[in-house]
Amino acid sequence: MINANKELLNSFCSNNLQSVVPFFQRAYVWNKDNWEILWDHINRIADKSKTNSKNEHFIGTLITKQRLSNAIGENKLDLIDGQQRLTTFCLLLKAIATKATGNVPYSKLKEKTNELVVFENAKGEKFIRVEHSRNDKEYFEAIILDKELKSLANKEHKVLKCYNYFLTKLENHSDEQLDNLKTIILNNVPIISMLLAAGDDEQEIFDTINSLGTRLTTGELLKNFIFSDNNIKSLYDTLWQQVFEDDEEQILFWNKPKTSGRVNRTNIEVLLYCYLIIQKKTAVELEKLFGEYKNWLHEKNTKEKISFLKELKEYATIYFNFPEGTELNEIGFSQGEERFFHIIENLEITTVYPLVLYIYKQVSDKGKRLQLLKIIESYLVRRNVCRLTTKNYNNLFIQIIGNLVDLKSVTVDNLKSILNNF
Repeated sequence: MINANKELLNSFCSNNLQSVVPFFQRAYVWNKDNWEILWDHINRIADKSKTNSKNEHFIGTLITKQRLSNAIGENKLDLIDGQQRLTTFCLLLKAIATKATGNVPYSKLKEKTNELVVFENAKGEKFIRVEHSRNDKEYFEAIILDKELKSLANKEHKVLKCYNYFLTKLENHSDEQLDNLKTIILNNVPIISMLLAAGDDEQEIFDTINSLGTRLTTGELLKNFIFSDNNIKSLYDTLWQQVFEDDEEQILFWNKPKTSGRVNRTNIEVLLYCYLIIQKKTAVELEKLFGEYKNWLHEKNTKEKISFLKELKEYATIYFNFPEGTELNEIGFSQGEERFFHIIENLEITTVYPLVLYIYKQVSDKGKRLQLLKIIESYLVRRNVCRLTTKNYNNLFIQIIGNLVDLKSVTVDNLKSILNNF
């Protein structure tokens, strides 16, 4: 680490400094609750600053990492943590610029505020202060560079909604009020800025953040961990982004909660949990899932890690296409697949998912697969009718997977034989 200092937000919006969101980072996820809290805090500071100009709103820590320069005068930092906050402030500043009328004496307000989110080099080339990638790039650039927003396909994109939220809040602000708000944002919003050297391992920082309770999901931690390998980075598009982040539907699906025991887990966490159980054929601690993955991947070489990502993609495609939600609301008894998922969803038996995923991966014939599901369904329903415990289901289904692997064939007879032994 080079340093860790208290900085004002102004320091990230000056000179030719550009913060780059690494391509494997999460999409923008802040929502109205986050924007309202920030808006209220800034306005409270604005009110108090009339009598005390030193009043501040601390927004946490921003972690950046030095980038090796590709050109003279280039000053880029990788934004390791804090992109949600910095993105939100950029959108707020852009909303201020948009609402500025330019009346005297504030004729330069729009221009000067725009310079905080976009700067030019000596050649006149424009650079966005926070450079986004993947899911947010098109929407963020369209807003910051004053492009036509009506042409954007997803009107519910969170970046666009954030910008519109602040436009609404600034509707009746005069240029004087807008200028005061801009000054508050730049000079009364301190952060702890941690700057890492180019050779520092940002993965350790991610682990630390997660252990301290910052909301980094297992999926995000695993993504950052495995794609920090330069030999694998080029495969990000095909082996991760296309699977988990290709469009808004995918992002919403993988981040949607699913009940797992006494707590809610996201779909991607359930998938990763199931996959590791299938591979290890032993119990996996859901609370320490990322640590389990780190230990499991530690001894694997690049070729083996790529094989893992390819297989995970196959399992993710299977999981994504499982019947769910409204598909399970009104079904006929003859709809065997939907009926099976309706039962395990309503009985909240998520511990069976590793076995179900394994069966779907091994058995491509839909008729044979349905026969296997009927056997599991019968077993689960009969136990439920008899009010037998679900306490050891986790180990039970792991044992069944292990037995099926040993038999080297997933058939109706083999599954019946294994269940009859219990």
